[in-house]
Amino acid sequence: MKIRGLIGPAFAGALGLVVSGCGGGSQSGTLPQTRPAGVSNVASVTISLANASPPVGKPVTIPVTVTARDASGATIVAPASYEPAITLTNSDTSGHTKLSTTTLTAPGTPVTLSYDGSAAVTSITIGATVAGVPAANITGATFTPGAPATYNGSLTRADTYTYPVASPLPPTSTTASVALAVTTGTSPNPAGATGTDVHTVQNDAYALQTTVQTTDTWTATTAANALLYGFQSADNVTPTPNTLRWEYATPQVLDEISAPGGTTWTNSPQASVHENDADGEVAVRAIGADGSYSENDTYPTAVSATIAVKPNGSGTNLGTAWAQYQIEGFVYQAPVAGKIAILFQYYPSQGGGTQPFQTVTAWFPASPKLYTQTNSVTASAAFPSTCNVPTAYGASGRLVTQTTSTLDPVIGFTDAQTTKTYSAANAGAVCMTMTDVTSYYYDYTNDQGYLVFPFSNTPQQVTTTTQTLAIASGTPYGTFTARTASAVASSSAAPSSTTRAPAILSSQTLAVAHSGFKAEVERAHAQHAKAFHDFLTRYLAARFAQQGVR
Repeated sequence: MKIRGLIGPAFAGALGLVVSGCGGGSQSGTLPQTRPAGVSNVASVTISLANASPPVGKPVTIPVTVTARDASGATIVAPASYEPAITLTNSDTSGHTKLSTTTLTAPGTPVTLSYDGSAAVTSITIGATVAGVPAANITGATFTPGAPATYNGSLTRADTYTYPVASPLPPTSTTASVALAVTTGTSPNPAGATGTDVHTVQNDAYALQTTVQTTDTWTATTAANALLYGFQSADNVTPTPNTLRWEYATPQVLDEISAPGGTTWTNSPQASVHENDADGEVAVRAIGADGSYSENDTYPTAVSATIAVKPNGSGTNLGTAWAQYQIEGFVYQAPVAGKIAILFQYYPSQGGGTQPFQTVTAWFPASPKLYTQTNSVTASAAFPSTCNVPTAYGASGRLVTQTTSTLDPVIGFTDAQTTKTYSAANAGAVCMTMTDVTSYYYDYTNDQGYLVFPFSNTPQQVTTTTQTLAIASGTPYGTFTARTASAVASSSAAPSSTTRAPAILSSQTLAVAHSGFKAEVERAHAQHAKAFHDFLTRYLAARFAQQGVR
């Protein structure tokens, strides 16, 4: 490389070297000589940033490198000066970014770019101007907070069937390879709440097909907490995708950022849920703080249903689907003495009232808890071997664990979900594992004839969904922004403490991963609810056909 300012022309001549001429044009030599005062020695300028893609939401100061060369291509270094001076420019007029200085008269002048973490900054250019130097000879640097990052992992769903008699269905298991791209989104929160949009596109490649799930998650980070306001997702079904929107009444605290080991907390499930399915079904659910809910479903056949679950474990499934049988729906009584009574409810035109349908063994206790959640912090926990965390991050780190249990006495399932996020110092989340186990107690497939409801507390189907994600090979450290899931850096290089915001990174990782995984599981629950509704319709048709009712 040619270096200006280290060797004078006299000393160069003594060495037998030929130096460039005064006008900036090079003769046959490789080392420039000092220009007379007032004559420009800057022919080109290149600007680079130490971290061009810092996380959104965290203020950071970034070193800026300015490299100037003369007409021969030699880099101008001290003690030479820039003649004339270089003026740095910033395309950002919002005030969220600022250069420490804009006038450079000599090499070695320290320059930094400060960024306040605002999501309003999407992409800016740090450039330069020099009198007499064409714009084509200026190479600026692009600053893009929250630039795309890619993560890889796996998603597995396994189903086992344990009917009261021998199951006609064998256990099944499907696994997909997951590729997940993360960017800082620009969509406003449809609920009107604040929060930064984190946009993800997840491709799940199965043996015979690839599904795509696009999710926008609204998050925020305070001095004390990482918050999740809600999310919306859509798959790639054409021409109409399946969509899901989840809006929390109170922001979920996913992490108490500075909390010591042993800290625990919980969140309220209170939320509104909006689901639109590709086949035309629309479901709107209001979830209470105790896990009870009311859901209005409209089916493409123009019939509707309203499901209500009460805090004591009782509920109803009423609608117009069974009107031809003069039945408004089903009533599920709370457990009494180890039994659950399920009743027909008739339309008022038929005198109203109820009639016993079935009495089954209770599969959940009296006075149940429809929802429980525990979040906890472990100061130091060993990284699981499945994550293959590089040794540069050590063998252990901070662990945030969230366990959530829900009970639906009408659709007939319990759900247990566990999310674990491991964070390394100065790197954010380096591993995330997610597991969901759903136990279904009602027969949606009619494999047991007219046995719609169980005679024991044994689930008839258990679905286990697991997901692990890792940062993809070659992803720059600077793109650890809004990480959608567990991140394992494939590079063995140690992370830089000057460009990391571990708490912020872990927080955004938690928020987006929770949203994507929740959408995956919730879609499966919705499919079961729809299958249960369809089965009840077929069941009643068969039952009343035997009685001569059409």
